[in-house]
Amino acid sequence: MAERKNSYALRKLVKTLAANYPQFYYEYEISRKEWEEMEKDKEVGKDKEMGKDEPVRVYETSSEKAAYSRNSGEEEDIWSQALMMAGDKDTGVRRHAAELISRIFPEVKERPGVFFDLVKLTESQDAQLRERAAELLFVAFEYSENKQRAWDELVRLASVEDRKVRRGAVLALSSGYTEVQNKEKAWKDFISLSDYSDNFVKRVATRELGNAFFHAPDKTQAWRDLQALTANPYIYVRKYAFRSLGRASLWRSLRAENEAGYIFGLKEAVKYFKEAAEVSVDTNIPDFYRPFYEALLSILFSDIPEIAKLESERYVSKVTREIRSLGENQQFLEILNQLAGLLRSAEDLPPGDLSAQKKLLETCITTFDRFSHFFESKEEKDILAPKTVKKEHPKPGKEILERVEKRKSFLLRKP
Repeated sequence: MAERKNSYALRKLVKTLAANYPQFYYEYEISRKEWEEMEKDKEVGKDKEMGKDEPVRVYETSSEKAAYSRNSGEEEDIWSQALMMAGDKDTGVRRHAAELISRIFPEVKERPGVFFDLVKLTESQDAQLRERAAELLFVAFEYSENKQRAWDELVRLASVEDRKVRRGAVLALSSGYTEVQNKEKAWKDFISLSDYSDNFVKRVATRELGNAFFHAPDKTQAWRDLQALTANPYIYVRKYAFRSLGRASLWRSLRAENEAGYIFGLKEAVKYFKEAAEVSVDTNIPDFYRPFYEALLSILFSDIPEIAKLESERYVSKVTREIRSLGENQQFLEILNQLAGLLRSAEDLPPGDLSAQKKLLETCITTFDRFSHFFESKEEKDILAPKTVKKEHPKPGKEILERVEKRKSFLLRKP
């Protein structure tokens, strides 16, 4: 009797899936059948070892049926069913729960409590459930009803034993600083995580400090914290601390009351971006920051009109050469074209127009923010990639750079 009741509940849940989420149901059925076939193969192997002729049917196990034991007259709540399945003793049921949670999440992500449901799942005994839940924290945080509580949970998860949970948590933190009320505590959390034992956590936390500085309540202390991180023993923390100082200097430039202060902030940013670029690391991702802001500084404040065009050409040639030498994809070149367009816009600004200069700088910062995730994901992929002997690539564009430098030197010569 109990088995018939469980089978009925299972059929009802599947019927609900088919009616409301046809594509999800299709993918789920494929996943279920693949698992069923794999389990049948295992049982056949066991039967052969025991001398049996007939394989044992696996899918209709009592533990799996128990996962669907709820039987009511109302439509099944699939998310609640998935959470119930996640606590089942049967490995196969928990595996199906992980699939359900990943695929139904887009439909329920705005529902109250979903973020904290995922937090509970990151503490599951099942590694696959923990991993799937951790992957969804980044999106779920945006819809969490209590951002401060959610932030505190993420900080806790960023130092748990499971490496994948730590990574999912710190990635969610990287997008959430502006959303939390207690930004002073949140800044301290980033500083603390930048010194954690997990190198991935260190890198993400330190990279995010540059963005967080714009919203940090105590800029003086934040600046001191970044300065201290430039002496950190981990090379990537030092690199990203210098880069964050460069971004912090851009903030100073935006707040300048006169052109001298604006120039000082921009020069300071170039200095820190240069120091970040000079930290020797084993990656080949082109540096977009330093050459861009060097070119912008020269374009805005050079007394020689021809310098502006030369700096734009120099920037495009340099970065294009680095991109092509790596055989990188088209998206890098598209980003480069947008940045080059900003430099061309700088050529048209009237001298001494501080308001226009600030507006352009703000646009530059926003543009880099928009592409920062792409840069960082490429950089992270390169860091984590197995290290092999790197091939020497030709360097197209070198001749162009040399010609640009010669023309610039000629224009800068004193009469």
